[in-house]
Amino acid sequence: MEVFRDVSYTYPNPFNHRVSIPFALPLSSYVVISIYNIMRQIVKTLTKAQLSLGNHSVQWNSLNDAGEKVPSGMYIVKMNAIASDGKNSFNKSQKIVLLK
Repeated sequence: MEVFRDVSYTYPNPFNHRVSIPFALPLSSYVVISIYNIMRQIVKTLTKAQLSLGNHSVQWNSLNDAGEKVPSGMYIVKMNAIASDGKNSFNKSQKIVLLK
């Protein structure tokens, strides 16, 4: 089951201050979207929620979970979704680049 639309639609990439991460859900799903640094440390959790089917988008403003600006560099957007029926799940990641 394809839970997320191709995340290559993340834009802009590279980005300066804010990046949009659009995705589509064919079923109601529990979705977690997080940003990781290249050391595989979590930087920011963007969403952790039950979402309805349809098109969605989250934005990252280049701040970490403590509200501090992160340095320029490569980051990983990781998306995990588990459909409400419990039968389908999906994991996807994409590299994004922050340039200041």
